[in-house]
Amino acid sequence: MLRILLGLLVAYLVARAIARLVVGIAHGVSAPTAQKQPPPIGLVRDPVCGTFVDPSRALTAGTGGQVRFFCSEGCRQAWVHQ
Repeated sequence: MLRILLGLLVAYLVARAIARLVVGIAHGVSAPTAQKQPPPIGLVRDPVCGTFVDPSRALTAGTGGQVRFFCSEGCRQAWVHQ
């Protein structure tokens, strides 16, 4: 009796695995759908270390009407003390 139950369980698991494989292959063969890409972010370069940062999240400092963007407080302080 236990052999029959184990056999049925194995048969069920094998059938389920084959069904998932067939569905996965069929899904992969179908025409790919266009995925929306996020809009590109205009990055700016930190003048001290050269790291590119998002201007909306960067620290700033300015002189003479020109704004500089920094990745960290350490870089901003290094630039201020130059």
